[in-house]
Amino acid sequence: MRANAMIPITAKRIGLIVWLLENLDREISVFEATKGAGVLDYHSTHTALKDLASGGYLRITKTKRYQVVDAPALVRQISLLLPFRSKSTIGFFLGGEMYEKMQRLSSTVPDLVFTLFSAAELLSPYVKTSLVHAYIQQEHVQNVKDALVASGGRLAFIAEADTFLLPTEHKFIFSFSGERGHFKIAPMGILLADLESYGGLAKEQASLIMKEWLSRQSV
Repeated sequence: MRANAMIPITAKRIGLIVWLLENLDREISVFEATKGAGVLDYHSTHTALKDLASGGYLRITKTKRYQVVDAPALVRQISLLLPFRSKSTIGFFLGGEMYEKMQRLSSTVPDLVFTLFSAAELLSPYVKTSLVHAYIQQEHVQNVKDALVASGGRLAFIAEADTFLLPTEHKFIFSFSGERGHFKIAPMGILLADLESYGGLAKEQASLIMKEWLSRQSV
């Protein structure tokens, strides 16, 4: 059955979906999903999983467990609810190449998670740019601003910025982040949704990463 969007998708369910996408190769029990995702109680998790299965995003196994069967459709649901261009952004000018800025940010800002081109570059280089985008926790915004200004950076209008900080209250972006070398990158569901909803070359890069990602799951 092909997945469709005729089920309620909420911010907390997005957290569950992101966790499910981090566990594509597993058959998941309701208890495991409740504990692993940590965003809904048992009853709400059970209801969400049943809804996702009825929509064709998951399959129910003979042992009453759940497994993702349409990862691209789940990524689209994330991109629809959390489109990249609608997210709050703080612009900075740091100067230098992409990797220089990424190293500077990682050493200056704790719990920072890269997304869009800077994260995609670590997985499948495709777009040549010096722009860097990264999530920070909403409650740390002022501390991050102060730290970057102290390090020689300056706040900038979006048009002149080369570094873009995305404050968020979604803890799962940090909890389920991955590591590539010395850098933390957004969970695959968030990264792919950001690239897809950004459009243009970012969407093309999302397709490449998606194919590579799904091919690894089938090995």
